Amino acid sequence: MKKIGLFIAVLLLAGIVVGSEAFAQRPMGGRGGGGGRVPAGARIYDVNTVQTVTGDILTIETATNTRNTGGYGVGIHLLMKVDKDTVSVHLGPAAFVSRQGVKLEVKDRIEVRGSKVTLAGKPTIIAAEFKKGDKTVRLRDDSGFPLWGGGGRRR
Repeated sequence: MKKIGLFIAVLLLAGIVVGSEAFAQRPMGGRGGGGGRVPAGARIYDVNTVQTVTGDILTIETATNTRNTGGYGVGIHLLMKVDKDTVSVHLGPAAFVSRQGVKLEVKDRIEVRGSKVTLAGKPTIIAAEFKKGDKTVRLRDDSGFPLWGGGGRRR
């Protein structure tokens, strides 16, 4: 009787170990490569609404929101004057953007390429890249996946 109990205990333990290992290896967020969850901005980015706008930065704001910054915590949002309109632009995590080596300031003229979506009832561009002068900063891959998210392809 002890042998049967020991046999069952070994099978259960083996099942737990194998099952937890398989779960740990499963890519999360449907992206693979980087594990972790997909930042919310990646889910709302729509490749069918990508456009390029050029304008002047009116304000640069930081917003604490770990949900949209892949856990980085502080995101960079711009308000830009584009023609006669004011456009909200979400760049990405402040830590990631600052590491790209391009300093943005109010009154800078930049070009932004990204997905135009509606957030909180307002038109917003989720930036894939921006250009200031002769420098281009890539923030997302061609499918809109954030390069700070661990599974994006840097180019």
